[in-house]
Amino acid sequence: MLLEPDLKQVLLPQGVVCFDPGDPINQVYFPHNAMISCLVTTGDGEMVETSSVGCEGAVGLQCGLGQRVSFTRAVVQIGGKFSVIPASRFEFATGRSAALRDLIIRHTEMLWAEAQQNAACNAIHDGLVAALPLAVAMRGPYRQRSAAADPGIPFRHARGPAHDGDAIGPGTAEEGYPAL
Repeated sequence: MLLEPDLKQVLLPQGVVCFDPGDPINQVYFPHNAMISCLVTTGDGEMVETSSVGCEGAVGLQCGLGQRVSFTRAVVQIGGKFSVIPASRFEFATGRSAALRDLIIRHTEMLWAEAQQNAACNAIHDGLVAALPLAVAMRGPYRQRSAAADPGIPFRHARGPAHDGDAIGPGTAEEGYPAL
C-alpha cells in the first residue's frame, strides 16, 4: 500500500478549519463519513461555498504535485472520521505513482466542473440570492447522504453510479485504482 504507512485516522468536529486562503497545504484530508466545504470570501466579507468534498474525494490533493498554498478556506462542514497524510509524504507517494497523479488531475477537473456549474447557475439566475436556497436544498441532501456513507471498510471511498466512477482514494486494483 502506497499511502497506508503514513495515513493517520482522526475524528474532526464540524467547524474545524483545515486551511485558510494563503496557508500552505500541510496535509491531505480524506473524509470517510464527513464533508469539507471550500469557501471563498466575497468583497463584503460573506463566505460562499465553491465546492464540497465527501467520501468521494479529498481536500489538499494538489500538494501531491509540489508545495501549494490554499486559495480557499477549507472547513469541516459535517464532522466525522478522516484519514490524513502529511503533504510531504503525499508528494513523495505521488512522485512514485502515475496512477495517483492521474487521480489528482481527474479530481481537480471535477472540482473545476462543479465551479463552472455554480457559475452557470449564478448567471442564469442573475446571481440572485433567492436562487441559493433552492440550489442548496437540491444538492444538500444528496451530498450529506454521500458524505455520511460509511461502507464499513477502512479508508474505502464511495464508488458506484452515484459518483460517476471518479472517486479518489484507495479503491482496489480490480477497479483500476493503485494500491494506496
